[in-house]
Amino acid sequence: MKSSSALSLLASAASGFALGVAAGLLFAPQSGDKLRTRIADEVREQVRQAEARLKDLDTRFQSLETRLSAAGQDVTRRVRTAAEQARDTVLPTLDAAAEAARIDEKELGQDLRHMTRR
Repeated sequence: MKSSSALSLLASAASGFALGVAAGLLFAPQSGDKLRTRIADEVREQVRQAEARLKDLDTRFQSLETRLSAAGQDVTRRVRTAAEQARDTVLPTLDAAAEAARIDEKELGQDLRHMTRR
């Protein structure tokens, strides 16, 4: 979940809380003590809900972090394996090409002596 989604969630929760309190004040007139108690109860409930949502987000982020870490380790392992396979395939070919290109100095000297001079 993107951070903008988390902020949107928190903004929605805060807006819902404010509207709920306003509606409670307008439509259910009560004595001061009862009203304060009701408002405090509503605030506690909204805080509890926000904490539950934040805990859920934290759990989701931790799960995502774990999955991304595992995926990164898997990619590292696959790249290492591919590099080792490439090395094991290419090096023998390069060694064979180098051996084929190697010139025996004695043989070269003999070949040069047999060439006609101009």
